[in-house]
Amino acid sequence: MFDLLATALSWFYALVPSFGVAIILLTVAILVVVTPLTLKGTRSMLELQIHQPELKRIQNQYRDDRQKMNEELMKFYSEHKINPVGGCLPLLIQAPVFIILYNVIRGLTQRTDLLGSFLEGGDASRSGFFNPKYLDQSSELYRALHSTNEMISWGVDLSRSAVQAMGDGLGTGLPYVLLILGATATSYYQQKQIQGRSTAQINPQMQMITRIMPLFITFISLTLPAALVLYFLASGLYRIGQQAIITRHVYGPHRERLEEAQAKGAITTTGKESDAPAPGGFLGRLLSPGAAAAPAANGRNGKNDSGPAGNGKATSGKSAGAGAGDRAKVGAGAGPGPGKPSGRVTPPGSRSAASRKKKKRK
Repeated sequence: MFDLLATALSWFYALVPSFGVAIILLTVAILVVVTPLTLKGTRSMLELQIHQPELKRIQNQYRDDRQKMNEELMKFYSEHKINPVGGCLPLLIQAPVFIILYNVIRGLTQRTDLLGSFLEGGDASRSGFFNPKYLDQSSELYRALHSTNEMISWGVDLSRSAVQAMGDGLGTGLPYVLLILGATATSYYQQKQIQGRSTAQINPQMQMITRIMPLFITFISLTLPAALVLYFLASGLYRIGQQAIITRHVYGPHRERLEEAQAKGAITTTGKESDAPAPGGFLGRLLSPGAAAAPAANGRNGKNDSGPAGNGKATSGKSAGAGAGDRAKVGAGAGPGPGKPSGRVTPPGSRSAASRKKKKRK
């Protein structure tokens, strides 16, 4: 695979003798090969979004039986000809391609050290020059790299990173920084394009990805050779055009079905959330203050929910008075008269104390 990409790069360099143009042409060729898989994966993702309400229904119906749920989901995928992992195929293919291209660029721009120059023929002046790997020595790209120690295109040494270039001064590092900013901008715009196709509310995870991905591209590009940053930029521009075509010709004809499915999914989600019990404890009181206040209100009203607030308080007072009077009777034995409680309620045990005082006086 290393030799294949290096040979393709050498062939493009023979067409246009420019390192940068050859890398761009190689990038476009790779993405063109992957495009059918990208379209197939996009259609699979679209079908998953359209049938999301049915998939949620199956998941809810068999949520207590994981095996049965998986069987029903696979049956549903088979009936509707949906590949649930189809959207991952382009990424799974492009990731190793990027790793291989990274190693090819490093192999093409590896330099001959002083010991290697002596081993090659005793020429110390070859120290620091490129000693390309993966290339046929008769190719134009091999001869162009073997005779220099720079991969210059448009005034930029594509074999160096932005960090290395910034060490020589701001003027030298500025083109590298602009290249990184271009790759970051294309990555951000791609994320916005994909999110713009959905009419549903974007979940926090997708929002986080939109923010993190461009920053991730920026961070790793600082230490990568500029040739790979050029690959990021070229592939980003290609995908922007590709996503515009996909939005118009793949998502466009199914726009109404997609919006209907998303509306059904939103209704289902809202219903579930409204039926869900409120969390208890301190968090529950914070999230649902009304629910937490209800028991307290019932306690103040003597658990009498049928009457108005004022009547509730009166009833509570009477009940409390009656209860205290009964307890006073029990504690004191016989009172002043049967069924004739005094106007003031005497706490339990107070009459027993009065009786003891009278006995002492006697």
